[in-house]
Amino acid sequence: MALEFKGDAICLSGLSGTRLKCDIIGKYYRFWWNITSGGKAQDYKFPTGIIDLHAATGEVYIVDTGETVLGSAGHVIELKATDPNTEHLKAILVEENRECYDHLKNVIRRRWLRLHLKNIILILQSFQEAYIYLM
Repeated sequence: MALEFKGDAICLSGLSGTRLKCDIIGKYYRFWWNITSGGKAQDYKFPTGIIDLHAATGEVYIVDTGETVLGSAGHVIELKATDPNTEHLKAILVEENRECYDHLKNVIRRRWLRLHLKNIILILQSFQEAYIYLM
């Protein structure tokens, strides 16, 4: 199946599936990070990370409604870019499709101007083999 893009966003359909998943994952990442980092009570000091496999493009174009929303990778970066307490949060985005990988870099440059790509771990990797990443 060929992937389709609208601008840099990957095209998906399904208001109840895609839109709902995108909304839930955005809330979940923030909720989970607040727990694993120790939250306000611990001054967010515990190291934690979010790893997004099949990171896609960071944005999803919902064909049924004509709207573009953040995808899972976009929500990870949005959390990291907008919350000043995420110093100890590591974001690792892994994508196997070269087109998605390139679109994701474009989305990061466009949406989060103050972030530098050199400070983001982006991995272009095939999932055909079992890999262990040691960084």
